Order: sequence, then structure tokens, then C-alpha cells
Amino acid sequence: MKRLFSLFLVALLLFPALAMGTAAQVATTYVNEDPYYSYVYPLGWKMINKDTVNLLMGVYANSLASSYAELIQNMGVVMFMSPDEQEFAVVLTQFLGMDIPAEMLISVLPMLVEGVKTQAPDAEIISDGELLQLGDNSFAKIVLLMPIESVNMITTIYITTANQNLYAVSYYIMGTNPDFGGFESTLASFSLSR
Repeated sequence: MKRLFSLFLVALLLFPALAMGTAAQVATTYVNEDPYYSYVYPLGWKMINKDTVNLLMGVYANSLASSYAELIQNMGVVMFMSPDEQEFAVVLTQFLGMDIPAEMLISVLPMLVEGVKTQAPDAEIISDGELLQLGDNSFAKIVLLMPIESVNMITTIYITTANQNLYAVSYYIMGTNPDFGGFESTLASFSLSR
């Protein structure tokens, strides 16, 4: 028995990647303290916030994610990026001073769409608003097709309010055939209460 235990310890010392590989299979939860929210993001994705942006943007300098560096540093935006850099989610929070029921948020979506169209005039609206229940939250959702350079990018914006804050989660995926179901299943973990 003692020998078996010794072999186990030697294996751990010689193969630390094997020992760490098991730990990496657990999904990671990001917790933002002010304003509070938590999100269990997909395995293998990278989280970029104001504490990690300088370190990670050197790695992703040539990716679309680098265009968010200033927002991450100055506005507290948090980005979650897939390993292949073909999908990412951006969380933006803003203090409103009141909560707005999701049913009323749907009426604000046309203004949001117009704001996006001003910033990206080539954007094509695929869905201009629907209500969606994901986990404990009701979201207003819009979907846009945005050509960026020679690539089509689908942008889906999910909006909700809680604790007098607005939470906007934008999900981006390259290509024209997105799988929103996979992302929306992770967005169901988006928690706005402690």
C-alpha cells in the first residue's frame, strides 16, 4: 500500500499537466462585485476584465477583442472569449436608478437598434426584439448581422435590469449560422442576486 501511494506521488510530480487537466474541466464562475453579477462561462473561454486586460491584450492584439481594450479599462466592461476567438460575450453594466420590467425593455429596443445602426450603418436587423426567459432572468433580445471587414458577425444583445442597474450582454459569433442555444444555456447561469 505504501509503495502504491509512493507511485501515485511520483506520477503527480512527473506529470503535473495530467493533474491540472482534471481541474481544468470544471467551469469557471466570474463574480463582479459592483454592480453584482455572477456568470458561469464556458470551459476553455478566457475572461478579460480591467485587471487582466493589459496582460491578455498582448496575446490578442490582432483579434477583434483588442478593439474592446479601452472599454474594458475605462467602463468596467468584462469580455469572455472562446479559445478559437470566433465567439465572445461582452457584459456592460450601467446604473439606471430604477428597475424596468423586461416587458417594458422591449419598447426601448428600437432606440438601441438605431444606436447600433448609427455606429454600424451596414448592420442588418435579423430580429428586432423578443422576450426570453433564461434562468431567473427575463431578457429583451435583438439580433443583428454585422459585416466586419470581409467576415459576417452575428451580434445578439440581451438586456435586463435588476438592483437599479442595466445589464447588457452582447454575444458575438463569426459566420452566418450561429448556435444561440449553446450560449443561451450558459447565459441562464447569469445571476443578479447574491
